[in-house]
Amino acid sequence: MKLRVKRIIFMALICLGVLGVALFRWPMRFQTDLNSLINLDSKTGWPIQDITNKFSSVINIVVQSEDKFSGEKVAHKIRNIVNSDEFPEMEIMTQNLSVHSIISTLGKYRNVMLCAADRRLLQEHKFDTITNNARTRVESAMMSNILPLSQDPFLLFTNYVSEIGKNNNNWMPKDGILWQYKAPYNFYMLPITIEKMDGAKLAESVEQFKTKVKNLENDSVKIYMGGAPAHTAEMYNHTKIELGIISILALVAVIVLNYFLFRHIRTIFPVIKSLVVGYLAGTIALFLCFGEPHILVFVFGTSLIGLGIDYAFHFMCIEKDADITATNKNILHSLLTTLICFVPLLFANVSLLRQISVFTIVGLVAIYAFIKLFIEYRTNIVLKKSVIVRPVNKKYRPYFIIGIAAVSIIACLFARIENNMSAMYRPARDLAVSEKLIGELNASDKTAFLIVRGDDIQDVLETEEEIRDSRIQFFGVSSVIPSLKRQIENADLVKSLYAAKVKDIRRALALKNTPRFIDTPELTIYNDDIGDLTNQIHQFVFLSNGKTYSVSTVPLDTKIDNKNARIIGVAQQIQTQMESYTHETYKLLVICGIMLLGVLFILYRRRAFRYLAPPLLGGLVSLGLLSIFGMSITFFHLLGLFIVIGLGLDYAIFHINYKTNAELRPVFYSFLTSFIGFGLLAFTSFFLVAALGTILAIGIAVSYFVSLYFFRD
Repeated sequence: MKLRVKRIIFMALICLGVLGVALFRWPMRFQTDLNSLINLDSKTGWPIQDITNKFSSVINIVVQSEDKFSGEKVAHKIRNIVNSDEFPEMEIMTQNLSVHSIISTLGKYRNVMLCAADRRLLQEHKFDTITNNARTRVESAMMSNILPLSQDPFLLFTNYVSEIGKNNNNWMPKDGILWQYKAPYNFYMLPITIEKMDGAKLAESVEQFKTKVKNLENDSVKIYMGGAPAHTAEMYNHTKIELGIISILALVAVIVLNYFLFRHIRTIFPVIKSLVVGYLAGTIALFLCFGEPHILVFVFGTSLIGLGIDYAFHFMCIEKDADITATNKNILHSLLTTLICFVPLLFANVSLLRQISVFTIVGLVAIYAFIKLFIEYRTNIVLKKSVIVRPVNKKYRPYFIIGIAAVSIIACLFARIENNMSAMYRPARDLAVSEKLIGELNASDKTAFLIVRGDDIQDVLETEEEIRDSRIQFFGVSSVIPSLKRQIENADLVKSLYAAKVKDIRRALALKNTPRFIDTPELTIYNDDIGDLTNQIHQFVFLSNGKTYSVSTVPLDTKIDNKNARIIGVAQQIQTQMESYTHETYKLLVICGIMLLGVLFILYRRRAFRYLAPPLLGGLVSLGLLSIFGMSITFFHLLGLFIVIGLGLDYAIFHINYKTNAELRPVFYSFLTSFIGFGLLAFTSFFLVAALGTILAIGIAVSYFVSLYFFRD
């Protein structure tokens, strides 16, 4: 009766957890992109993560064509696809932006619009220079004035519009499409934002869009597609297929090994049930605690499989009339030490580490509880006689252990630490080619974000203008809409020019009537007559923590001395953050080792290090082998060490505390299951998953055999 009550309570808790997720975290969403692993705001005090997230949701489409008409035609077709009802989640960032819209919208404000060069000449009262420049250009056969000369005789507004194109990487907007010519090709770019959605929906949407766009290619027109969403979708689709195949192979391995152990297929069902319960409980806790966890947590959570199978096999392998106390004790000690491995991660600054910790701790406890309540201690299955496994002679053991440790330590001293995220991800060939071209057109590998903050939009505009006055050229919000203060200054400068040189320019240009300076109304982003431009401006302005921010791009080597502005090279910032994560993980590994040594000393007294040595050697050898074969060690390799220690301790506890050779069999089969699963992960094309699989396969193999042959009596 008591057992039945326990089962009811346990299942009620699971149901309650599922209900909690359904009520508070539905629909369930996962983070799938690599940028979401990194919190760039943690030490900067600037909302860099918000900016990265904003621009990481952009798909860049570039149309390349020698024939201008053909390329423009295809670009317009792509624009129509984006604007169709088929892709409501997509929007072109430059939808309403064009030279015509700038001219028609801002033309009436022409007397407050000055390019940087003209403004400096006016401030220095070099009116003759401006007049002569205008006359020379009008007389030139290549001249093309934007407004009638009667409205813009000094070509001030024409120069202003021209500067916008130069400061925007030579892209000129036309009908919402950016165009530039780079011999011998015309290039058309459409920056497309896509709303945030889970990995499956994003992958489906991007794949459908890519298929439609690629169908527009022909012999004279090539289409390139880049941007973070394209990479996320490609990675999701590719990884889903690979992990699906690996999961099937791993399941087959579990079934086959289960049959060899018990000579029955039916015994696999309790094992699978315990794993399902563990994953379900861990997932519930994950969503309730974090809301939107990262998909990689479930890859790192594969340690649940090895430990869950190990616990289940040990319970089912207790032979009839055998003493269950020792097995219970070993499993409990294994659970306790594994939990200790992951407890320090709860206090990490890295969200991914905290997520892995919660998922693993809750999942393991659930598996243990399920096995205790639902799996019978004594099976009526008679196990095949075990092969006797003899340990290495004691007098040779120190030489082997010291030799292995010494070689591994020396190799680790020459290990190369890699914190560059781009080196941890290898895109598909077509994506790599696309990103290279887009990077060359936008000079993105040589640019950084310029972030300007202020109490309000006017404050931001004034700061941008201060920076531009120091001869740093960039395309910012103030390039389109000057601050009110700057508008007054510009109007006074232009008025002085008209007063001094309007008669001269009339004679020089042979104008019928004398041009007149016309006072213009104030121009702000709230003016009704610039609605389309305002929509574009809002793409580069946002609010955070009560402050207003604008985002622009400048050359990477730009230096700015302004407390309200900061230059952020995102790639460099990510690398710096990854370095801090790596150092923090080192510290957590040391803390984990100290805590484990303390717990093992309480449990086993002077033999404590004997239990800890195998997993430590497993981690050391795995890092050493990576170094010997010239592979870089990354933050994600270090994460795998926590799992190596957890599984390695499990093997050590059962190997060292065994009573009969029959007790070694479930450890062997659970090790084989984990080794096959992790070994298969090492062959995936996704670097992070492959890195985890590699270090786990090596680490648990070394831990298993070291504890079996060198630390067992």
